[in-house]
Amino acid sequence: MGTDKTGCGRIPADVSNKFSRRQLLQAAALLGLTAGAVHLGSSLSGPAMAQGAKGGGSLTIGVSRPAQTLDPLRIADEGGIPVVGSFGQYLAWVDQDYVLNPMLAVSWSSDETGKVWTFKLRDDVTFNDGKKMTARDAAYTINLHADPEVGSNALSVFKGQVEKGAAIAIDDTTLEVRLEVANGNFPYMLSSDNYNLIILPEGYQPGDFEKNFVATGPWTVSRSDREGITFVRRSDYWDPQNLPHLEEVTFSYIDSPQARIIALMGGSVDALNNYSAVDAVSMIGSTEITQFSFPTTFFRIIGMGTDAAPFNDKRVRRAVALLVDRRVLVDGALAGAGAIANDSPFFPQYASSSGAVPQRERDVAAAKALLAEAGYADGFTASLTTFTGVDLEDAAQLVQAQLAEGGINVQLNIMDEATYYGDLKRGTSPFLDSQMTMCEFTSRATPNVVLNSVYTSDGVYNMMRYSNPDVDQLVTDYIAAPDLERQREISGKLEALLLDETPAVIPYVSYLNSAWRNHVQGFRVNPSFMVELHKISLSNI
Repeated sequence: MGTDKTGCGRIPADVSNKFSRRQLLQAAALLGLTAGAVHLGSSLSGPAMAQGAKGGGSLTIGVSRPAQTLDPLRIADEGGIPVVGSFGQYLAWVDQDYVLNPMLAVSWSSDETGKVWTFKLRDDVTFNDGKKMTARDAAYTINLHADPEVGSNALSVFKGQVEKGAAIAIDDTTLEVRLEVANGNFPYMLSSDNYNLIILPEGYQPGDFEKNFVATGPWTVSRSDREGITFVRRSDYWDPQNLPHLEEVTFSYIDSPQARIIALMGGSVDALNNYSAVDAVSMIGSTEITQFSFPTTFFRIIGMGTDAAPFNDKRVRRAVALLVDRRVLVDGALAGAGAIANDSPFFPQYASSSGAVPQRERDVAAAKALLAEAGYADGFTASLTTFTGVDLEDAAQLVQAQLAEGGINVQLNIMDEATYYGDLKRGTSPFLDSQMTMCEFTSRATPNVVLNSVYTSDGVYNMMRYSNPDVDQLVTDYIAAPDLERQREISGKLEALLLDETPAVIPYVSYLNSAWRNHVQGFRVNPSFMVELHKISLSNI
């Protein structure tokens, strides 16, 4: 918000070049201020490279095959997100350390209500077709994603927050966005944390991205087919100090996680932006490959359909949660590369998490007692739907065995990712329609998106079909909260309520694992699997 409760004033405009949400809120709390206004530096982070400096070489990154077309409005999977997000650019960028960095915007601030946000944009940006980028392009992009008729995946972030027409170009470099409700974390909603939001040219039509691949990043596309996509460095990139070292980058589409590991080991790809530690046994001891992992908020969730028996009874849902052995899941499905979670989307990485709710532990006897109390002493049969990829299939099989100890007979329904998500509309998406569903949610720098899209009664990703007015109100209050103290107060209530109600089990979060052959230098991946391509160089060039 713009001021604190006593109107003492704003955080000074020159507080920092880079500020994580945690650092911003901690600083605000110490100063007795709020986090509504912070000025950020005007240049992209990364190694400086003078225009015309020698670099060069080609890099190939192995990724899963995109489940849908490469349309920024539609991408929602581990194959499409890194391709589009590494090619285009956002108003701001969340890096590997969850720091919010400037990209196309140089500063932002809110009014005292927290509902009107103003962004100052760079004045030197051009698209790769030569057109100058202005605030009209940014406003058009935001309004396009906010239009329900378009059906953007970003509606999971925008719904109830940003309506069509909310974004206005005040002048060429000033963007104003008027929100439906106050939101102290709104800049994250226009950053890479909302991975669909690369800035598109005014007039862009849904489905046209693959026709011309127009964006503001330092690349053009030389080829795109079923086997992969190749970026070529622009000669007219608007930011010569951050011109990529690489001449060419290829994202190679490889369906199997094991095949991606083999390709890296054999040298047919140079790097992997993400992989499961379980699949990486063959890399142990390799002297040719560097591996790197970092904690994320990339979590797995088991949603239970609360609109029908047996999961309309919270005692049954709590029994399921008590039967799940979280440590076994982390060790078995992730090879230890993760951390247990506590059935709500409040993780230690978030400064606003209360930390006040005790960790739920496995208790088979207590689970059986709850099932008997609910009328299921002899257990019941239920189906669990998930998809192949990452660790989900392994985790689902472990969950199946764990729930059997309580008398719950789980029948697994495992399908490919594209079929699982379908068109992301209720009635035609196994993700949204199944009795029990297990999936992943991309790492975010704040819990706002998940709270709003998964746990509210009309949330677009509410696969539990869960409705609780108290949760709806607490989510609204949390998102609007102006300071860290208030956020923690509300998060404590939400954590306790979700633990009691248990519409879903969130058993663990995974680390993000990336790997590259040793001739690759400066390889970094952000929490949404996007590669910071402009930082990479090759030592053998």
